[in-house]
Amino acid sequence: MKMKILGITLIFLFAASYLYADDGDLIVNGRLGVGTGTPPAQKLDVAGNIGASGEIIGTIGSGYGQFRAVHGNNYGAMIRNDGSSTYFLLTDFGSPYNTWNSLRPFTINNASGNTQLGSNALYVQHGGKVGIGTTSPAAKLQIVSNVAMPLENPLKSSVTATAVGGNTDYNMGYKFVPSVNGTITQLGLRCDTGTRTVRLYDMYGNVLASANITAAGAGAWVYSNIAPVNVVAGIGYVVATRNNGSLNYCRTLNLSYPATVGSITISESRYAAATDAMPTVANNTIMYGQADITIQPAPASVSLATDGSAGIGTSTPGGYKLYVAGSAYTTGAWQSSDEKFKKNILQVDNALEKVLSLDGVSYEWKTDEYKEKGFPDGRHYGFIAQDIEKVLPEVIRDGPEDEKAVAYAEIIPVLIEAIKEQQKAIEKLKSDLARLKPGN
Repeated sequence: MKMKILGITLIFLFAASYLYADDGDLIVNGRLGVGTGTPPAQKLDVAGNIGASGEIIGTIGSGYGQFRAVHGNNYGAMIRNDGSSTYFLLTDFGSPYNTWNSLRPFTINNASGNTQLGSNALYVQHGGKVGIGTTSPAAKLQIVSNVAMPLENPLKSSVTATAVGGNTDYNMGYKFVPSVNGTITQLGLRCDTGTRTVRLYDMYGNVLASANITAAGAGAWVYSNIAPVNVVAGIGYVVATRNNGSLNYCRTLNLSYPATVGSITISESRYAAATDAMPTVANNTIMYGQADITIQPAPASVSLATDGSAGIGTSTPGGYKLYVAGSAYTTGAWQSSDEKFKKNILQVDNALEKVLSLDGVSYEWKTDEYKEKGFPDGRHYGFIAQDIEKVLPEVIRDGPEDEKAVAYAEIIPVLIEAIKEQQKAIEKLKSDLARLKPGN
């Protein structure tokens, strides 16, 4: 019995060198196991449940806080706060105590509260917009497919230019407005000699990206990669390069503004004297200094605007409840026409005269010039909206970009009344002819 008590005493004295208690605190210099039955594997190893009436706080150094859940020897799952974001993370199989892998199923931006599921799979702005396939939704709901759109170089692809010399210090370029959401991935320069800085600005004058580019000579375009910059449909941006006191045979071009090139509209040429600030002076007769961009339009998307309107293939429904940029197919459609919803009902007069003033035409859409519209190929039949507007202005509506649209279905009642008027005339002629026959 004395030997047993002596053994327990020695064990306690040995453990005491690693165990301290003062005023209710318990400090262990080493590892502590509670109910484990085996030496503890962690600083605190508990075989059973842990109860707490306050917070359980995990801090690793000064960089981040983290909690980890492990099941056997397969996967580890972590909740990690690195100061800027809070993540739900996973380890690789068989490494539950190692670092996390590339999967980040759930991310919260600590400052904004914006939430992301997966890699751009679902993005929710706190109190705002939802994006599926995009982290920068342009509407209340925007769905973006994973189809890559071709890169566009607006000036390189469509505009020729001539060399010019001079000693004026200009920051020169152009203002452009994307017709679709997209990403700018490169800045470009076309000069004969010299190294210049090309800058991309927002309309508040903030520099979104810049690149130092050395001219390749003979007016060749040179492009430099930048950190991708997302641009929004309908919003203006400026790209410009400063010649630093000598044009050094940069290129100049004449362009009629506004000029639509691919997915952007170049609204005006701009310059500013002796400054790196965003050019603000418009010069719509000539463009000095060749700065350009590489833009990748966002693929076809579905957007819901704040007024409840929706766009398919566009993020700007333009006042329509549903705007489809492309062809649509349906197996049936019904349009409300109940009398109880209508007032000021009038008969269609002079319908035949109206119909005789219309000209049916066949045509092909300018699919290459207006790619973002999704026009179908081939020959089609219809009317010219401007011609119909002179006869039936009620069936014409101006679109979001001042283009005219026709409500073709509303022409049908006019056609029906025109046929009826024509039939009355035919019946009258038949009656008149019958009276002229001998014996009548």
